[in-house]
Amino acid sequence: MKTLETMKNEIEAKATEAVIHEDEQNNKLVPLSARLADYYEMKRNPPKKLSTGFSTLDEILGGGLEESGRLLILGAKTHVGKTQYCLNIAYSIAKQGKPIIYFSLEMSAAEIIDRIISIDPQAAENGVLDRFFCIEREVKRAEDGRLWSNSTIEALEEQIESSLKELAEKPIIFVD
Repeated sequence: MKTLETMKNEIEAKATEAVIHEDEQNNKLVPLSARLADYYEMKRNPPKKLSTGFSTLDEILGGGLEESGRLLILGAKTHVGKTQYCLNIAYSIAKQGKPIIYFSLEMSAAEIIDRIISIDPQAAENGVLDRFFCIEREVKRAEDGRLWSNSTIEALEEQIESSLKELAEKPIIFVD
């Protein structure tokens, strides 16, 4: 079994690889005039933005989080509140009607619900939890205190892909 630390490192490496691969495809010498049509199209139809619930972050992101599939990585030292911060963002987006898939390597569905209710005690009654989905997996604590999971990166990818087919609307996906 892999430790959660190993899985986190694998996820980070895959995300970095995807970003680097995309950059390699886009690194071509192209005159800007060749991109004018794309520019005018973007100005006519700007991407839809979702508020994160944090005005400063929305400002940094140019008006909010784009629905169009950007990869954003939030990093900080351990135990500074990344999970709660991401859950606050996810909750804010779910309140706007957007479905959320929240995959946690460290928390069960009950723990995620507990954190969401700490954001809004009415979350269970106001329908926001109906737009939150989590991918269930087995997480256990070893005798030395480390967490481990039966999930692999490949299994996570498969679970997310199959989840996308189940939802009518494209969700925002959080991996914690």
